[in-house]
Amino acid sequence: MEPKDRTYQISAAMLAALHKEVNAIGSVILSNPLLPILENFLLKIEKDKIVIAASDQQTSVISRLPLEGQAASEPLQIAVPARMFKDTLKNLPQQPVSLSVDKERYNIALETSNGRYKIACENADDFPNVFTFPQGEADVVLPAEVFQQAIKQTLFAVSKDELRPELAGVLITLGNDGLNFVATDGHRLVCYKRKDIKSDKQIECIVPAKALQLLNQLLASQATQDIKLTFQEKQLFVSWNHVQLIISLINESYPDYENVIPRHNPHRLTLNTSCLSTLRRIAIYANRATQQLRFHIKKDNIKVVAEDLDFSNEAHETVTCQYEGPEMEIGFNAKLLIEMLSVLPAQEDIQIALDMPNKAVLVTPSPRTPEEELCMLIMPILLNS
Repeated sequence: MEPKDRTYQISAAMLAALHKEVNAIGSVILSNPLLPILENFLLKIEKDKIVIAASDQQTSVISRLPLEGQAASEPLQIAVPARMFKDTLKNLPQQPVSLSVDKERYNIALETSNGRYKIACENADDFPNVFTFPQGEADVVLPAEVFQQAIKQTLFAVSKDELRPELAGVLITLGNDGLNFVATDGHRLVCYKRKDIKSDKQIECIVPAKALQLLNQLLASQATQDIKLTFQEKQLFVSWNHVQLIISLINESYPDYENVIPRHNPHRLTLNTSCLSTLRRIAIYANRATQQLRFHIKKDNIKVVAEDLDFSNEAHETVTCQYEGPEMEIGFNAKLLIEMLSVLPAQEDIQIALDMPNKAVLVTPSPRTPEEELCMLIMPILLNS
């Protein structure tokens, strides 16, 4: 007869790895999910692996770790309270631990050399079936750092307007011309393109911002070289090393963003990203409601001005530049502009193409590398007289 209580030995190194994985994937779990069962990790023992999974129904994460020479006679699974399990692993001493699973009484126990910790669990059968990963070849394999760079360059511009669900994610397109990432909130637009990553399959999908944030955190916490992407009609599947991520896509039509990108802004302004420190200082004095910064652009310098008439606060500073065009006064939202420039490499020149003070402004880093393109657009704001 199969024993009710099955025990597995966890080394100190594996305990540390388990805690790291639990801590990383636990961020997908909502504090008050619609399905109470999703407050748990799904803990599985599969042959010679221990599997930890978590989900918020829109995004699911699966992580597999080796059981180090042990093998389960048959698969078993149980739903473990996420917070208690995570906090227990965090505070256990770094020493070998015995993990016991009682699937009939729905509990697990962690036993060290001088203590035992029993956790009441739930039936894993109540978990929604959100962990099915497709078999076969991925649609594209790319370096993890490329994907992280694309997320960094675009995620900040995603809209937070709940009335515009189609803008709540990043548009990803893949085809013969390359891999493209697009994000906009209606005030800014960012297009990031990799010409060296292509596919015969034509793909277009909107990936939610929250899922991309989680993916970026997971990639940053692990040494990863390549990731695999598989696109389906309603889901994106991402895998690397021992981790799998399943993302539900936003089922909306993305706006025709290409039509809003100006093609003939005639005036050219060159700035160094070191001007960010100036913008951050001056923005302190901007009106909290409007966040308005006023730019007086001349041939070789820009005077940046902020004022808050309600509290009689004001500041201005002059930065050097190279400008080809007529003198111009133009206004920008300080928060939106600073966020946009902050994703560019430090101490690098940027090219800004302008037209009229009420027309969209294009920002591109200089120089560009041959395999990538980055184009940013920001709308000016109406200046107070």
